[in-house]
Amino acid sequence: HTHCCDSVEAVLRLVVTALMGVAAAAAAVLLVNDVRSTRGKKEETEQMS
Repeated sequence: HTHCCDSVEAVLRLVVTALMGVAAAAAAVLLVNDVRSTRGKKEETEQMS
């Protein structure tokens, strides 16, 4: 058995899953920011400052 290829495949899977998780988190953050900005920009600006 080629352990090198197996380890590489495992690492690639971890990287892909990590990227997917980061992408999902970023999308969620963008959605939340969009909802907050549409609901009330005054409250958002007060929280930021």
